[in-house]
Amino acid sequence: MKPRQESLKRELEERLGVLLSGLFREAKNVKKPLEMLVDGAVELANMMAEEKALFVCEMTPTGQRFNPVHMRAYDEGDGQVQLCMFPAFGIVVRGEGSDDVAKVLVKANVEIFEYRSYVLQ
Repeated sequence: MKPRQESLKRELEERLGVLLSGLFREAKNVKKPLEMLVDGAVELANMMAEEKALFVCEMTPTGQRFNPVHMRAYDEGDGQVQLCMFPAFGIVVRGEGSDDVAKVLVKANVEIFEYRSYVLQ
């Protein structure tokens, strides 16, 4: 637990206890369940902060060249993106210094536009 969290937790528990007691007059001894709930929430928040990862969601802009590493298309070819129907989802793991590692978890679903030569007759 972080140094300042203990006092903030107790203050939150006290305020929530007063609120719950006012709402539910018949509720008795809400202190222990409330402590367990707040402790669990703070523990989860601390674990998430220690993950050192950032989840990202990114729409592929129209006109961008098709890239099979980051995109999935049901059309044949390798033209430019005409429409992004579902964004890419990935994770960036923060390393020490500037050694960040990015990984695509789900590729973007895109429609591509093929440039074709049309002969006018």
